[in-house]
Amino acid sequence: MAFRPLLLPALLLVTACGERTGGAGCGISSLAGAVMILDQFSVPGQTLSSLPPGMPELLSVRVAAGPVVRGIVGRMDSLLVVGVDEPIPPSPVPGFGVLITSMDGEPRGVVLYEGNPITDAPHLGTVQIGALSVPLLGLRADPLRIEDPRCPLFPPPAPR
Repeated sequence: MAFRPLLLPALLLVTACGERTGGAGCGISSLAGAVMILDQFSVPGQTLSSLPPGMPELLSVRVAAGPVVRGIVGRMDSLLVVGVDEPIPPSPVPGFGVLITSMDGEPRGVVLYEGNPITDAPHLGTVQIGALSVPLLGLRADPLRIEDPRCPLFPPPAPR
């Protein structure tokens, strides 16, 4: 039968896009979400100019298109400091972080990106990754626009 060579790729595609968490579908979703976050800097009213009230002690920190690690939240004067509490891959080297809040201001997590920070975006603080300190910017984002609910960008951070 002529359709047999297409059967395995079709099954893999259905499995990757199925109801379960993890796998290729979630990898694609996290990559797309990280790209969509950066697009939000061009939307008026989405960029944070000040810290949201009520920051938690722990936040999930996602390396763009990579793993999620735990971040410990603190303050230095009026700036936020998020210390990455676990090792991250050596490449790509983070150049800036973006604090993501829901549209109502609830902190969701931080995404780390390589490269230079977004021009003219206010700095809310820093992300400390070992000896490396990178600027922290901030955005409001509708979770439904940046992530698949089956594959959250920011799963709850693990307690120590």
